[in-house]
Amino acid sequence: MMNNKSLVMFFALSIIAATGAYAGDTTSYKKQADAYLTAGAYDSAIAVLDKALAIDPVDPVLHLNKAYINFTKGDCDAAITGYTRAIEMNPADINGYMGRADAYAKKMQFTPALADATKALEIDPKSSSAYKARASIYALTGDIAHAITDINSAINLSPEDGELYCVRGMFYSTINDNTHASADITKAQQLGYPVSGNISN
Repeated sequence: MMNNKSLVMFFALSIIAATGAYAGDTTSYKKQADAYLTAGAYDSAIAVLDKALAIDPVDPVLHLNKAYINFTKGDCDAAITGYTRAIEMNPADINGYMGRADAYAKKMQFTPALADATKALEIDPKSSSAYKARASIYALTGDIAHAITDINSAINLSPEDGELYCVRGMFYSTINDNTHASADITKAQQLGYPVSGNISN
């Protein structure tokens, strides 16, 4: 009997067999890469995307996907390279900047991380995700005041997103503002966001 990981791999490989990528078809390679990613086979996913990039080296989505997989496997330098290429090919897409900001932040390089998150907001000032990303980076630097300001903006844009209240509650907890922290955690729970016990206490 197969365990869960083996079962995921089985279904992923079944999808790969069904897509049957052929020369000149990057769409099928993308599907294969997605299946490998689901199975946790990161190197195989990257190898498939490299085949797709050999066909279409200027497809920003391929570079984004490869960068995301490299980030997921912990190779932040490769992720930064990939996101940079995606940005060069489609500078109007915030996903490249947001992904690169995450990679810089993971490397504790907060100045370029904040710059990328800010650029994403310049492109799309109504992106609650970009505000949340920049708030998280500010929090990592210890600048809770700016983190709260950004998460407030995110909440104004997406008031039904329970995760945002949970994040703000954690920020408030960091500065020992337990009244606001408790109110935000309660709001997050009311919106159906799962809050761990150690946060809500």
